[in-house]
Amino acid sequence: MIVRDAVQEYLSSIRRKLEQRTQVGYQQRLGVFADWCTASGISLEHFSKRSGYRIVDDFIEYLITTHPGKKGQVLSSTTVRGYVISIKVFLRWCLRKSDEFEEYINPIILERVEIPKIERKVVETFSDRQVTAMLAACELEYNEHLKLRNRAILSVLIGTGIRVHELCGLTIECTHTEVEDAHIKVFGKGRMWREVPLDEDSRKLVGRYLRRFRAGVEGSAPLFVDKSESRALTRSGIEQLFEKLGRIAHVTGVRCSPHTARHTYATRFMAEGGNPYHLQKCMGHETFATTEKYLKTLPPRDIRAALRRVK
Repeated sequence: MIVRDAVQEYLSSIRRKLEQRTQVGYQQRLGVFADWCTASGISLEHFSKRSGYRIVDDFIEYLITTHPGKKGQVLSSTTVRGYVISIKVFLRWCLRKSDEFEEYINPIILERVEIPKIERKVVETFSDRQVTAMLAACELEYNEHLKLRNRAILSVLIGTGIRVHELCGLTIECTHTEVEDAHIKVFGKGRMWREVPLDEDSRKLVGRYLRRFRAGVEGSAPLFVDKSESRALTRSGIEQLFEKLGRIAHVTGVRCSPHTARHTYATRFMAEGGNPYHLQKCMGHETFATTEKYLKTLPPRDIRAALRRVK
């Protein structure tokens, strides 16, 4: 039995159960795994042996030595972990959910395939000076729409901590800039809605953007649009925006990305004496364990600031 055939059946089974981004992740990782199995002469029958778990070990070794990460570096522990989890989920599905493939999977494999730990690193966040410089860089755009839009995007991501795909999906009707209750309603992971408050700077910028460039547009339309002022911004578009602003503002020592903005929000929230359980709700984490990952990566300067505030 060809591994790729089983992978295709698995991907078909999750098509309506998981978010599109999650499906794409499984498709990419399991596609690489299936290609390697084919090239190595490994069929699904090989997983019926007790030593089948070693196949996963061999694949990971191949992955690390032949698939460099971004900028030619070694694959991160997070990426490797993602591959192992995807393979283990796939094998568990074959064993427990598929009448066609269960006979090829030895249950002992699921116990012996170990999910690697993630190497914890301190995630550097944007300093106030860097944020100010990037906001100033927005003023170099060639028209008023992009100038105001980019300032609003930067302010919202740093001021709310929402995910980049949540920003892309934000609509006009889910954006409230009233002084007494400024907030946005976003559709996040787990297909769950949540309301996130807007700070004063974000409220003013988003309100101005709405009045000047999105007035009279249907409520279901996207809040932030591209240069054509008709299509919603994409994830890659916002990532490219951050890279450009980082270059113009001469931001160094930190990765200039929307996800860094999310970490910046979390560290600012805690440095200002915020409640970690409130942080969990604002960031849309299903469990506090996920929020703890952000807290563990707090830069030393933010920990010191939080301690001074408590004192």
